[in-house]
Order: sequence, then C-alpha cells, then structure tokens
Amino acid sequence: MNRTSIFVASSVFVASAFTLFCFSRLFQRPHVKKVSFKPSVPRFTLGDTSLPKVIELDKENLTLDFCTSICTLINISDYDTRQKLIISLHQASSFRRNFGYLDDILLIANAVEYSDQACVALQVLGNIALTPDGCKLLRNKCGYLWNMLKMRDPYVLRNLLVVFVNLSCDIDCCGEILTQNNCTLVKSWIMCLISSSKDPVMLPKKSLSTLFGFLNTPVLSEIKVFKCPDRNEYSIISEWTQTDTFRKDSVSYSRNYLVTLPQHDMHENLHVDYTSQLQFTSFGQCFPFASQNHVRTIWDIKSPEGCHRAVCIECNPPLASNPSKSTVASTTESGIFIQVWINGRFTNSIKLPTVNARHGRVCPSNSSTFHGARWSNARDKIVYLAEVYNNPSENTTTNDQSFKDDPSSFVFQEDWGEGNEGSHKPKLCILDLTTETVSFAPIDENKYNLACSEPLWSPDDNGIIFVGYPSQAYNLGLIYCIQRPSQLYFWDIKKNSIEPISVPGYSVQCPRFNPNGTYLIWLQNPVGGPHGQCVSLVGTRWPMNCLKPEVIIPIINSPCNDYKCTIDRFPGLYCKLADRCWSSDGQYVLVSSCWGFEVVGLLISVTESIAQSRPVIYKLPKLSLSSDGTTLPSSLSILDVYDDVLVVSVSSPIHPQHIAVLNLKYLNYANLSSDLNQRPWLIISDGIDLKQNHLRSLKGIDWSIHQIELENKSDNQINSFECLLVHPILQDDGSIHQIDVSDFTFAKDLTEIVACRLRGLIVMPHGGPHAHSSASWSSMIAGFCSVGFACLLINYRGSLGYGNAFIQDLIGYIGEKDVSDCVQATKFALNYLQKFGSNLKAVLFGGSHGGFLTLHLASRYKNLYHVATARNPVAHLVSLIDTSDIPDWCYTESGLADWCEWPLGHLPNDNELMRLSNQSPLKYLDKTWSVPLLMLLGGKDRRVPNSQGLTFCRKLKALCPTLPCEILLYPYDSHPLDSPACSLDVFVNCLQDMRSGVIFLIDCTPTMLGLHGSFDLNSSNAVDSSSVKSGFDLSLLCCQTFQQNKALHSPFDMIGLVLMRTPLGLADSTRILEIEKLRQLKPDELEKRYGTIVNQPNITFPLHEALWVCQNQFITW
Repeated sequence: MNRTSIFVASSVFVASAFTLFCFSRLFQRPHVKKVSFKPSVPRFTLGDTSLPKVIELDKENLTLDFCTSICTLINISDYDTRQKLIISLHQASSFRRNFGYLDDILLIANAVEYSDQACVALQVLGNIALTPDGCKLLRNKCGYLWNMLKMRDPYVLRNLLVVFVNLSCDIDCCGEILTQNNCTLVKSWIMCLISSSKDPVMLPKKSLSTLFGFLNTPVLSEIKVFKCPDRNEYSIISEWTQTDTFRKDSVSYSRNYLVTLPQHDMHENLHVDYTSQLQFTSFGQCFPFASQNHVRTIWDIKSPEGCHRAVCIECNPPLASNPSKSTVASTTESGIFIQVWINGRFTNSIKLPTVNARHGRVCPSNSSTFHGARWSNARDKIVYLAEVYNNPSENTTTNDQSFKDDPSSFVFQEDWGEGNEGSHKPKLCILDLTTETVSFAPIDENKYNLACSEPLWSPDDNGIIFVGYPSQAYNLGLIYCIQRPSQLYFWDIKKNSIEPISVPGYSVQCPRFNPNGTYLIWLQNPVGGPHGQCVSLVGTRWPMNCLKPEVIIPIINSPCNDYKCTIDRFPGLYCKLADRCWSSDGQYVLVSSCWGFEVVGLLISVTESIAQSRPVIYKLPKLSLSSDGTTLPSSLSILDVYDDVLVVSVSSPIHPQHIAVLNLKYLNYANLSSDLNQRPWLIISDGIDLKQNHLRSLKGIDWSIHQIELENKSDNQINSFECLLVHPILQDDGSIHQIDVSDFTFAKDLTEIVACRLRGLIVMPHGGPHAHSSASWSSMIAGFCSVGFACLLINYRGSLGYGNAFIQDLIGYIGEKDVSDCVQATKFALNYLQKFGSNLKAVLFGGSHGGFLTLHLASRYKNLYHVATARNPVAHLVSLIDTSDIPDWCYTESGLADWCEWPLGHLPNDNELMRLSNQSPLKYLDKTWSVPLLMLLGGKDRRVPNSQGLTFCRKLKALCPTLPCEILLYPYDSHPLDSPACSLDVFVNCLQDMRSGVIFLIDCTPTMLGLHGSFDLNSSNAVDSSSVKSGFDLSLLCCQTFQQNKALHSPFDMIGLVLMRTPLGLADSTRILEIEKLRQLKPDELEKRYGTIVNQPNITFPLHEALWVCQNQFITW
C-alpha cells in the first residue's frame, strides 16, 4: 500500500542519524464527507478582485485576514495560484509578527471531521512549531492540541502528529505534552498512525483532473434509425450518457446525424451530410435520490417510422407542510402521466392509473429485468408493465376497525434480488388511447402466477407475446442470471386467455418478430447450471398452428467439434438481441456476440440454418479504427437495424465508443462473404465538423491478445486460455513512449505524472466467473495505462466466448483452475514485459468473483503480488448461502448442484459445508498474510453483501494489526459500484494505493559533514567504519542500501535524496552509482559543489524550509 515518508538527517539528531516523519501533504484524496469551516466565507473565482494576490502578499507582515486566506484555499480553481498561496502562507507562518493569528488557526484546525482547511491549518501550525518563538506560543496550547487527538479522521491525525513531532524538539513543550491526562495513549496512537500510514503519494490535482477526462467519456445508451421520406437519406438519433465527475452526476443528451447511402454501387462510401448540436435531455439523475427528482422520465418510446411518440413521466412537485388552497391550486399536478406526441405535436396527456383500473409502480425502461413498453401496430394502444396494485387501507371505512382485520403495512414482499428492488409481480397493462382506459392480462395465479417482462405485440394486434417468470416460495436474483426458469407466453386479447409458446425446462429472452410478422425468434438455454451460458437461437412460424419451435443456432459445446458451421471455430452465441435485428426481407438476423476477447457482428441465415440443420453464419467485416487502416481486435455491438441500414457501437482499449454504419441493401446472396467484405463502414466522429475525419483515441498505448497453453491439461480437452495485455508503448530500452491524451482533456500530455518506465502490472480478473473480458474501451484501464501501468485481463477457464465445455470446465473447481490460470497469465505477462527491461511487481484488482480470486491470489502467492484491491469480493461461501440473493451460485460453482433447477428448500449437510469452506478465501487467511489490502464495498449490495468484505478485513486486522488494510464503504451503491461518486473515488484510490515514495533529506551542517570532530559508530559491526567517517557518510550509506532494496523489490516506487537540489527519480543503477560518488567526495569538495552552510554563519537554515522543498517535490510529482 502507499506510504510517503521523509527521512531527515540533521545535526540535531546525530545520535540516531535519522527521524521518520509521516508527512501529510495538502492534496489529500477526496472524501465522501467534508466538513467546511463554519464562518461564512465568500466563494472566490479566478480573476476575482477580492482574491489575495500572491505577488503582493507581505509574508513578514500579513495585513490580510490570515484565517480567511486559509478558508479560501479550496475555493481557488487555478492550481498554480493555489499552490503559490499555500507556499506563501507556510512561509509567513515562520515570522513572529504573524503569530497574532494563532487562535484563528487553532479554531480552523479543530475540525470534527476531515476538511481541507483543517489540514492546511495544521500544516501551518507544524511550521510554527519549528521556530523557537512558535514553540513558546504553542506551549500553553498543548492541552488544546491534545484534545484534538479525539478526532477519528486519520488524515487530520497525521497532520496533527507532525505538529507534536515538531513540538517534541522543545524541552518545555515535551513536558507539557507528557503532563496531559491519558498520556499512555500517545505511544499506541502514534505507532498506529505510523504503521498503518497508507497516505498516498498523491498526484497533483491538475494531473488528476486530466485523468478524470477518461471517466467523462460518453456512453451510448440507445440508437434509432429512421428513413427520410422520398429521399435516400436516413436519420440516426443517438442517446448518450456522460458522467460529470466533478459534480458526481450524469448528463444525458441526444445527437442526430443525417446519412446518405449510395444510389447504385453498394460498395461506395456512405456520407454524413449533417450533424446536430447536442440536445440535452437531463442534467442529472440526483443519485441516490433519483425518485425525489421533481420530474423524471420513466420510459420514452417511438414508433418504427418515428411519427408517434409516448413519454411516461413521474411528477413529484415539492409542497410545504400545510399548504394553503391557493398554493395547492397553483402547484403542478403530481402523479404518473403518459404524454402522447404525433408528428411532433403534443396531443394528449393521460394520468395513470386510470379510474377504471388500478395498478402500482410503472416499470421503467432502465430496469434490469422487468422492462418494455411498445406501441401497437395500429398506433392506438400502448402496452406497458406495472406492479400489481396493493393498498392495505383501500377498504378501511371506519377508525374503530379491529387491528386484526386491517392488513399490516409491514408485510414483507419478495422481490427479485439485486438490481430489481421494488419489483414484485409486474403485470401487463394495455392503455387504449381512444377510450383512455387500461386493461390487464388475465393471469390465473393458481395456474401460472407470473411476473411479466418484455411484452411484444402480435402482428395483427390481437395479442401480446411476453416472457413470464413463475413466482415461487421465494424468488432468486435475476440480473446476470440467464438460467432462471421462464417461458414465452401469448395473451390472446380476443379470447382473453394465456397460453405458453416455448417448452418448459428452459430460460427464454428477447422475443422478436421479423418485419412481415410471419416468424418469431427468441433466445433460450436450459434451466439450472452456470449463471452464464451459451444460448441457442430458436424460432417458430406465426401463427404457430401447433408447430414445434425450430432450433436455428444450437448450443455449441466445443468450437472445434460441434456441427459444420460456415465459419471456422464458431464458439456459439453469448448475446442479447437488439429490438430491431432482422433484415428487411426477413431472412437474416444480425447479432453481436463475444468471440474470445472480441465482440463480433454476425449475420445469421434463418432459412438456410433450418434447411441445412447447421449454423449458416457470416461474419460482418471488421472495422479499422486506426489511421493507417490496420484492423486490430475491437468490440462491436449491434444497436439497431432498419431498412437494411445497420448501426453499431464500436470501441477498443484505446478508442471510446463510436457510431458506425453499414449498408446492407441488395446483398449478393450467391457470394455473401465476398460482398460483405467489400462494403465499407462509415465511422461517425463525435464532433460536429463534417470535414474532420478524426476519431478520438488514446495515443501511445498498445494491446495484444495472447494464447497461453495450460500447464495442467483439463480432462475435457481444454488446452489453453487467453489473456489481453494493455500497456504504454515501450522503447527498446524499456522507456515509455509519449502518451497523448489531448482527445480527452485540455491537457496536452501527462509529463507531470507519467513515469519514464512502467510502474507495475495490474492483474484484473473478471467477475462471474461465467462472464468475459473484451477488447473494448474501459475508462479505468485507460487511466491506469496513462500513468504508466500495464493492465492484464484474463479469460480464465469458465469464461464466455469459447464454447460451453470451456464454461463447464470450471464447475467444481473454483479457487483452483481459475487461480492457476491467473498465476500462469501473470508470470507470462511479467516475462513478456521483461524483454523491455521492465522488472515489475504485480498488483491485483478484481470485483465479485474477481475479488474472490484477488483474495485467493494475495493469500497464496505473496511473493508474486504486491498490493490487492477487492471490490465486493466473495470471501466466505458458507455465510454467502444465507445472505446472497443467489444462494444456488455457491452450490453450482462448488460442484454441489446438478445441471438442473436448484431446489429452494435445500439445507446443506456437513460435507457440503466443509467443501464450501475449503474453497473460500477466508480459509487461507492467517498471520503470514503480507499483501496490503484495499477493500471497496457497496452498502446496498445484495448479490455479495458487504458483510463478506467486512468480515475478511476484520479478521485480517486482528491477525496482522500492523499490515495496511483499508475499507471504503459506499452506502448507496450496489454490486457494480458504478455511481458517479463511487467511480471517481475508486479510480483515484486505486491509482494512489499502488505507489510509495520516500525522500531522504540530509541537513549538510558542519557537524554532519564531520568538520567539527570525528564520528563515533560505537564499534558497530553492521557498518564498515573505514567507509563511514561522518554522519553524512552514514546517511548516504543508508540511502544507498534503501535504494538497492527498492530496485530489487519495488522498482516503480519513487525515491528522492534531497540536498536542497536533487529531484525525485526512479531507483536504478545510475542513481545508486551517483550516491556512491557522493560518498567519495571530501567535505571541502562537497561544500564547493553543493554550497553548504559551513562558511555562512549569518544565514539561517530552518528545517521547515527543507520540508517545504520536500512537499513541493511531491506536489509536482
């Protein structure tokens, strides 16, 4: 974990030669909670005339309010101005005449919790304590400072520790400190602060703001294509979401593009004729209080031709208590409304629920499972989902009704787990826009008892196709779990009946009709087994007429052996279907599916696959995102297909999401592969300059996919796995090529924070375990690589995209095969990077099952991994079976469940509990644990409750009390930890906790140089007395030995030797030789070269001046 230390060698400390300072700098890491100074202080902006001008600040005679100057520090937006003002205030604190502001400074420093002002004030007090006059003034304030030790914030306490260390140099102050009550606590508190000091070597705030540009990259949420009437042009409407890291919220906006297709030759290029300005739809979700937004959109649906639009909104206008009638009459109507727009004109607004039909909460479009609202084909009705109405007080008519007859408001209702809070039993609702009435699907709870999702109108509008999940004794979590039992049903509106379409024993999703409504397809896979699996594409003619569904694309067990597919090594489908995924002739389906580390576009021939009883599939042409036309691995996601115009999202590790368009009109079916490969992609830049053909990219980063042969072969012919290595481009000597981030931020480069060599290797195992990592854009990886780290992504055994046998190979062997693959991939990556002269340490960063692997690897391979960061990790399988929303996961992954639906009433036996315990990371926790740990937990995580991580850390702290172990709990985040505030804090903390820095500060006084007498080592056998003639020699020897150890074990940590001239640098052979040469210099020669104070008796050389230099080194690093 990260430590920052300053070793001070001075004549004052000749006996011990060195004193350790835990030096807290100004730019501490961001906190979720901050307490500002209570007095009202105006907020200053750059250029404000009331802001003190640094160049006019009289440091020897402050005329401005010192207290106010400190309070305005965090309100100065300009980094350079802020830094200069801080340094000036620190320098001013050493002048006696400015000590009149001491009481104001103490008032600011005495904060209840962390604040920037308190840290600055404590730093100023530390400077004052370095002067004799300052010690006299603070002598009678020791009791006041002592009481401040009751604060619990470690960052404030470390600054306070600096004050006490400086006061300890004064004998009288020492006496005052030791006479305080409970002085026995001093030693334990100070030792705790020193031993657990993980205070990060912080990057400059200016540089961190540069890195935030990666977190601000926009993400595509939806795209729709519409044809312009009587023209060969198409309008593409894109919906984007972008995180505002500084405001800790997200912004939503749309942008329109006008694309022209070629008239005759389909192989000609497409053209963008128009790009609109951004049209903002929301400036924030107010997470975690989104439901308290005054007006929020629940869903927004458009008809395929774009003429009809319906928007469902929820209005919650604020009202004061006991409002007057006029206030109520003037206030916006509250409730849920559906606004109807036709041809761009507002036509109607209908309030839900209607008088004739009552229902509960309307399911939003961003719901993880229960979602879907659609226009009917006649555009006169809308189907949507809403919760069953449940009002305990509906039938209450008198106040004296007995309690037992009144349903309780506290009855527990089962929901569907993580990400589906508040979803109990959604049902189908049809709103008739003509009569403004709502009708419900007649679901017989005794027969089906279903929770409905994904409604779809039949072609004749006489019924609704939908996915139904049966409610049981209790509901298991649905999100990320595609093996839950479900069926496809048809609600016949005329007959008012419901009948199943798909066969039982399967899980189904994504029903889609072809354009002419004659064929229905969906995805399905068997119930039970792993939570991520290969799926099959199934279809049936419509109307069904008792026909059995046909398998179009089967489940692929092995890419090499199963079926005779038209493309080699097809691993199967791992995907969802876009809302519109058919070609216009109804013969082909377009899907995007993971294929190893890539996500590829596939064109599936439905008729040929059925006729030939084998998958007839064609790969879409690859996109070239690079300027030289080369095609590297990337990820392509199909978003919409309309009138044979395909729109996708494409990204790579160095390219954020871009829109790409492909013309699929008039395909040559006789030679389809050749025809597809000749059709050019149109990649749309996210700018508005049509002449600019520039795609945003992170330059100076390279990535490659590597296939690794297994050391221990599997029984089912699994011989290898893959990993993706992303790293800065390296020169032959191992130095980092220049990294250009100008496409993401105003900064032109990262020279302030990028090291000349790699800092380390971040190993990032994915969660699941039945998920996958892909060669796509990741803000986190881009940020890590931009500051000098290499990132390793591993698709270990059990990952998706390699066939179902690859998935099944991990079942029963979690903590074994996946751990072995991660270790083998780590060693491969370290050896691969070693050819560039990089001798690196590996660090761990994983979440969920990736956190499970992180804890396993950190405990069992202590010599391989340097630091560990775990996000919501699985730590103890035994306790997880009673606390998770998916207890079946524990049994399935441990090999204790058959490939079938898990029995809800199962109780574990002794053998099962023993197996679960043996596979848990907690089993390997003991006193030999040596890897510093950062634990990131979500307060509302129901998939892996935060008790898992808390228990692990508590046991670790008890077993290894001196080992750095920190817990960050985000109270409103669930399993993904993806809120804007959480994403920012995780990014900064993980970046800082992987480095450490030490400065050796040598005070070159005559005594230290040996000019006032010989230096006695007390006949120590540990040091060669012939090579050590002075305290200066001993200091250099200590620094040299320290750097030699760092060069072997932590070569990316930063080391500095400060003779008031030397900057920070890497621990390498060159610097070690330089120190060796310094040790050979004679005192007179050293003075001549570096200008010591031997012959300058009238010039003062206070220690705090040297500490300022050290602080500035860290600030500008």
